[in-house]
Amino acid sequence: MVPVIAFLAHTDTSPDASGMGVKPRIITSYDGGDIVLNTKKNMVLSPAVFPDMLLHKGEDFIVADGTTLLGADDKAGIAQNRGYKLKQNGSKKPAEADFAKT
Repeated sequence: MVPVIAFLAHTDTSPDASGMGVKPRIITSYDGGDIVLNTKKNMVLSPAVFPDMLLHKGEDFIVADGTTLLGADDKAGIAQNRGYKLKQNGSKKPAEADFAKT
């Protein structure tokens, strides 16, 4: 049997928030405290609400201001898959990608 691996990333978006005008911000070496996303709208990521944040102390976080859909899972997943395909074919030219419409 030949081993098989799948690299999956979804490209869906949500009508609840725009993906336009995203202003990403990098939190370097997360200290375990609250991360204020938006002071005007009182939007905060807190380990009191999301305790798994504490599992990532010392790591970098990428956040937005809470008013847009960052879509980092979508964008990062697609970029990673494309990068892997480019590395595998040893080329700098774009690789073929398979997309399924649902």
